[in-house]
Amino acid sequence: MKYKIRIQIGSLKSLVAFFYFTIAILHNVNSNVICGYLWDAVIFTSFLFGIVHYRNILRDRSIVLFLILYVLTSFFNLIFIGNHSWKEIAYTFLYMGIFLFLSDEEISIQSIKAAIIASNGIIIATFLRKGIGTAILKDVSNNYVSVLLFMPMIIYYIRLEREKKPISLFPAGMVLLSCLLAVGRGGILSAAVFLAGLIGDLFFNSRAWKSVKKRNNFRILVLMAILLLLLISFELIPRIWNSSVLQRFTKHGFYGTGRGGIWAEYISNMVNRVDYFFFGVDFDVLFQMIRYKNNLHNSFLNIHVYNGIFMLGYIALLSIGNIYRSLQKKEWIFLFCTLMFFLRAFTDKIFWGGVVGTPILFYLLWYGRRRNLQKQAVVL
Repeated sequence: MKYKIRIQIGSLKSLVAFFYFTIAILHNVNSNVICGYLWDAVIFTSFLFGIVHYRNILRDRSIVLFLILYVLTSFFNLIFIGNHSWKEIAYTFLYMGIFLFLSDEEISIQSIKAAIIASNGIIIATFLRKGIGTAILKDVSNNYVSVLLFMPMIIYYIRLEREKKPISLFPAGMVLLSCLLAVGRGGILSAAVFLAGLIGDLFFNSRAWKSVKKRNNFRILVLMAILLLLLISFELIPRIWNSSVLQRFTKHGFYGTGRGGIWAEYISNMVNRVDYFFFGVDFDVLFQMIRYKNNLHNSFLNIHVYNGIFMLGYIALLSIGNIYRSLQKKEWIFLFCTLMFFLRAFTDKIFWGGVVGTPILFYLLWYGRRRNLQKQAVVL
């Protein structure tokens, strides 16, 4: 009886996870009230599942240290700088609960894969109906399409690697296609790098294949594809380079939309005052923030502006530690996911202050400590 209840709870969690990923897309594509209510309900349910399942999480000293440091640095910023708010501080605990839910291994991998396919299907169908590059998200630019799609993809591939299951290129290919249709430079580059990493891992990693014949066939196929691209490159590359999908790369690069100026202004102010260096730069002294509505277009600077150098340093140390462990354990897909996400975060505001990006940051920081998390889990 107890076993049946656990199966039913696992199925319910998988269903909630599926809705979490897909309604995140629908809520941003469709601005109707129903999607808004559904999104709020899914967020709240995910938070409750995470808190109940990992209610002993405060035994994890790394997470406790993070929460203490976060509250202290937020308080100092609130007092001395004025960028932070009590509302944003409270939201971070919500994001922590969602991260704990997404870390629950009772959520089936198949439900995550189904969510990836459904989410990409919605995005691709929307672009085919409205036109490539057309703005389809209600409150943010198409750059955010990649963030929404990276969320389930990161969890899916890390779970596959940790559970030593066969790696499929199809979900990553769908995400790259959606990013191309969205014409978001950061998303295209990040998704392409990740897909190339997956192909490289499958090409060189013999352990990923149960059949030597399939491995060799895959290697031959990859080599033929590379050779074919080289042969037609003189004709293909100029057309791609001048296409509507990639014209923003050739016209602006990553700095043409003002990012370089934003970052230079922020860093200049940060190093010129001790309080700004330690607690974050006041938005009021940043001239370009009037135009860009307090969006620094860099998630790492976004950590600093709200929580200062100590929090940014702690996140950097955790990230470096995870990257080092992934290299030691040869968990290449975890490494690719981390690099893809950080590459994407470098050119846009993904965390803090996002119910999508921030839980994934937490996932990458602490899912590497999966065994510690599982020890804190409570069997329902």
